[in-house]
Amino acid sequence: MISEIEFEKIYLDNYGLVWNFCRKRTFNFNDFDIDDIVQNTFVKVFQKYDLYDSSKSSIRTWICAIAKNEVVDYVKIRNKQPKLFDMSIDESGDDATAWGFKNKIEERLQKIKGYLGEEQNVFERRFETVRSAVNKLPSAQRLIIDRHYQDGVSYANIAKEVGERASMVRKRAQRGIDKIKKLVGV
Repeated sequence: MISEIEFEKIYLDNYGLVWNFCRKRTFNFNDFDIDDIVQNTFVKVFQKYDLYDSSKSSIRTWICAIAKNEVVDYVKIRNKQPKLFDMSIDESGDDATAWGFKNKIEERLQKIKGYLGEEQNVFERRFETVRSAVNKLPSAQRLIIDRHYQDGVSYANIAKEVGERASMVRKRAQRGIDKIKKLVGV
């Protein structure tokens, strides 16, 4: 078993390496997810240190191999969880890819209800939380979000309606989505 002092040195020497290693492999995860993966990695390093063989690889290589496995496991678990809120901006602005915001959420909510049964109230409350956050946006941003996600109108067409460039409409929508995410804690 590794001593606390030895482990602390290994942890301090390799934390940045492991965090950046995980970040590069999980580019769309938030920092909290990465912190979870890094924590799981170092827990395994501590638990399995006796299995480390310095003749086969450096400590950094061994730790990165553990981190890689932790990333794979974390992604598998994350992908099995039904996603209710996927509000990324579609850069193409194509009407065919711009699902109605409300319809998209309600469709996913129905699918999740089938998976979770009794826990459906949690997701209904989450939907109401998102809707409430959308209603707190300034009217210009709310209009863009509603027209694109609820009505399925492309950014190019919204830009024509409001007399702005499509790139500006996309930026306003992304800023609105960022505010929504901040308000709902995503």
